[in-house]
Amino acid sequence: MKRGRPPLRNLVREKIIEVMSSCTSPLTISSIRILVSGRLGRKVSWNTVKKYVKELVEEGVIKEIKLPHSKEEGKEGLSVYIIETR
Repeated sequence: MKRGRPPLRNLVREKIIEVMSSCTSPLTISSIRILVSGRLGRKVSWNTVKKYVKELVEEGVIKEIKLPHSKEEGKEGLSVYIIETR
């Protein structure tokens, strides 16, 4: 029998994919964090969600959309994420 804390990694990644699949509009890291925390029944850190979303973007599961800055031309603004459809 394994001892210690169960891995949070797989659980959070599954919930991120679940949340992203159920939403039709792009989501920010903050909104993903709120939805994942609600589904898990415990608070998940913004940094944790950002780390796993970045991994999922690199794997091609989630697509990152970088929006232009709202006030300064030529700068990147907010990034939103959507599930990758193939």
